[in-house]
Amino acid sequence: IARKQFSERLDTPCLGARPLTGDVPESARPILAQQSGYIQHIFPQALDTAAKAHGVELFLTRDIGSFVFINEPLVMVCDTGDTPDEGCDDESLADAVRDNLVLGDVRTYDQDPRFGLMVMGEIASKALSPGINDPGTAIDVITRVGRILSDYTDETEGDDEPIYPNLWVGPLHPTDLIEDGFGSLARDGAAVVEVQQRLQSTLAGLMHHPDKGLKKAARIAAGIELRRAWAAMEFDHDRDLLRRSTSQVVWDDVKHRLDADHRDDGHGDAPEMSG
Repeated sequence: IARKQFSERLDTPCLGARPLTGDVPESARPILAQQSGYIQHIFPQALDTAAKAHGVELFLTRDIGSFVFINEPLVMVCDTGDTPDEGCDDESLADAVRDNLVLGDVRTYDQDPRFGLMVMGEIASKALSPGINDPGTAIDVITRVGRILSDYTDETEGDDEPIYPNLWVGPLHPTDLIEDGFGSLARDGAAVVEVQQRLQSTLAGLMHHPDKGLKKAARIAAGIELRRAWAAMEFDHDRDLLRRSTSQVVWDDVKHRLDADHRDDGHGDAPEMSG
């Protein structure tokens, strides 16, 4: 499910809307939520049609899957200068937005590929719990998440005109995707050398991805998780195995920090990287 939803999202970048990457215009005004809940689904065609009829653009400033509280902004509205259709006013626009932006009690997979990655990560975390102690499942999840992320493309690139030019939706960010897929299992499996080895090798693979944003996010994550695991592992042999699974670039990035941490532990400097 996670891979299918991820692929479908990237096939229609930003759900056909314009990518929202900067600030919303200062003149924009909010349409507020009348109930609390997760943003489960939007109907972009209907929102775009309503926006055009009302002479506005709609900015979805919260990601699908975000939790919105009552009286928080659902969308921001900015006038385009076009004359609204007859009978169109602020009230009818607010009704159209609320009718076509679904809130619910739980997150769903539909239109929310980040949720699928989070669920996979949580499966791995549960497998690492003391009562289950199944690092093999966590290792399998790491590989699967890495494969899904290999399909990533930047939603802000490309020459195609947006399908829904009056609607703005934030793109998927590679830093968020890596945290969603790997964050919880990396923390819960910080002291499990086999898990950390696979995590480092997978992040090293993603560092070769053609997208610069994903490459950078993978490199940063590899450094963070190496430091976390290094602090959690007290046995030098495990640290040595982890070191050998770590990209040389990542090792060079964080070695000075590991040296400081290692000295604080009374072990002297961290060992040199070797082939």
